[in-house]
Amino acid sequence: MKHLGFRSGRLKGFTIIEMLIVVAVLAILAALAAPSFRTLIANQRVTGTSQDLQVLLLYARSEAVYGRTNSVLALNSSSGQFEVTATGSGVVRKLDLSPAVTVTPSDASVSGVKFNDIGAATAIKDGSSTYMLTITAPNASRLQCLTVSRAGVVRSERKSSSEACT
Repeated sequence: MKHLGFRSGRLKGFTIIEMLIVVAVLAILAALAAPSFRTLIANQRVTGTSQDLQVLLLYARSEAVYGRTNSVLALNSSSGQFEVTATGSGVVRKLDLSPAVTVTPSDASVSGVKFNDIGAATAIKDGSSTYMLTITAPNASRLQCLTVSRAGVVRSERKSSSEACT
């Protein structure tokens, strides 16, 4: 006669030693993946900021064309925001920058870019140079270069972090 509630043979399940081995293996894999994950996050921040700035530049250009006026995109050094201002309207759009990302103009004396009513762009300095921004972040393996030509065309280029925007 069989006794109910008792099983013959081994019980099935994990032992504490098997569980500790699994946890140790997962910890080792996580430690190996952390540095590359940090680089991935930094690269995504650079790409995201570049895309946000590209959209803001295109918005500033379209604001100038559709409003038949001048618009300016410049960095407000006191707030750390990029701002689009249109003649007669004041600030029409702002972009907060992540503190983990660095945006620098190729020429430190250039404070922004101005679009006229036909969409042509001039750097706010001497009016003759193109406007270029370099977007970088610590731990990133690449950087983004944003260039605004005199015709108002915005171009984005991805480069290795060892290269420079030209």
